[in-house]
Amino acid sequence: NNSGETSKHPAQRHANVSNAVSSGGSDGSTLTEEGRAAELQREIERYRREFDRLSLQRIEIDEERRRVEVEKLSAEKSIERQVAEWEKTRNEEKKKLQQERLALERERAAERELREMRKIEKQKLVNFEEENIKLKEELKEKEKKWRRTTERMRQQNEHLTAKVSELEEEVKWLEVQRLKQIEEEHKRDEKGKASSKSAHSHRAVNVPPSTSPPSQPSARQSSRHAALDDDGVMWSDILNTNSDGESGQRVSAKPVTNSNTPVAHSGQDKRGKGRAEADEGGDPSKIIVKKETLENGRLKIVYANGTTRLCFRNGTTKDMYADGRQLVTFSNRDMRENRPDGTVIYTYAGEGTKQISYPDGVEEIHFQNGQKEKHFPNGGKEVVFPGGTLKYIAPDGSEKSIYANGVEKRVEVDGTVTIEHVNGEKEVSKPDGSKERHYPSGEVRIVLKDGTQEIRYADGTIRVKDASGMVLYEQ
Repeated sequence: NNSGETSKHPAQRHANVSNAVSSGGSDGSTLTEEGRAAELQREIERYRREFDRLSLQRIEIDEERRRVEVEKLSAEKSIERQVAEWEKTRNEEKKKLQQERLALERERAAERELREMRKIEKQKLVNFEEENIKLKEELKEKEKKWRRTTERMRQQNEHLTAKVSELEEEVKWLEVQRLKQIEEEHKRDEKGKASSKSAHSHRAVNVPPSTSPPSQPSARQSSRHAALDDDGVMWSDILNTNSDGESGQRVSAKPVTNSNTPVAHSGQDKRGKGRAEADEGGDPSKIIVKKETLENGRLKIVYANGTTRLCFRNGTTKDMYADGRQLVTFSNRDMRENRPDGTVIYTYAGEGTKQISYPDGVEEIHFQNGQKEKHFPNGGKEVVFPGGTLKYIAPDGSEKSIYANGVEKRVEVDGTVTIEHVNGEKEVSKPDGSKERHYPSGEVRIVLKDGTQEIRYADGTIRVKDASGMVLYEQ
């Protein structure tokens, strides 16, 4: 704009000069031709100088324009370079932020997992403490039972020891008495040979066999009977029910004459025949066929049905049946039955408990209240409670209970508890405190420990609520 104004200015001035010259010519008095020429020459010189100046300005402006274009291109390249660098920096920062976010999420996930693990470990510790308490209580009960058993065995041992000592003393005394009796019998036999005829005739005349009084036992015989009666009823039974009269002859201190011997045997035979006739119409398991005394003071009784009974001096009896069964009845009324297949049944009289041991290692315990337990060799256990509840305990410690109403409950080793109802609903309680409930329609409700609820519907919809019931998320 400035250059245009400058180029128009000399032409305007030249027009003004021409107008002035024409006006002077008309007047003819103001200027001369030389003056106009000089004026024109000055104007031309001025115009040339102005033109040169404008040419220089034009050159400077062109150079300035080129310089500006170069700077513009340089600035555009610089801007493009800066934009590229900024984009690169932005991408790098974005990648760094993404990496940091992933690292933070991993840290949060690791922290959550650590918290869950701590909760699980804490729950396991609580479970271990509870199990430890239970085991301690069971150990205390077992120790009490062991102490009672030990005390009972100690008392039985003391009792048996006293019995053994008593039997040893009695055996020694009986042996001494037997030797004395044999010695006395030999002496009487030697004396009786010399006066046997006179004594026989004297007895035949004065004392008839039918009216002779029964021989009285000597003091030694009475003391022996008293000692045997103190040990138990069955020893007196042995002496009273001996049908052959051997015991009476062995303990009698007086010699038995020929006239009295037939009479004694005939009476004993009549009594034995009467007992046998009385038993013929009774139960075969009660008919005694044979009765004899064994060593160590045992009494052996054989019945008509093939049963053999051994009676011990401490009150214990052992019955051996024809089918191979054996029944031992102890002095405290406990009973143990051994069957041919290897099964052992032990009945505790005081507690009313029955323990059955099978050959394969399985044991059953029947309690008086109706509870039944079955113990397997692998450590498993099956318990039937009086109310109808059935409980299985696996070797790994997991449990399964089936109640009388049909509800089924499972307890895993990690503490997870699952309850299945009859209507198809299922409840799952986990060690971390969360709970799940599954419905037959396919709906699943999850409640976390902090009260957050997650509902998963059968159509795939998921809804999350906080502890107050406000919906946080739904998809």
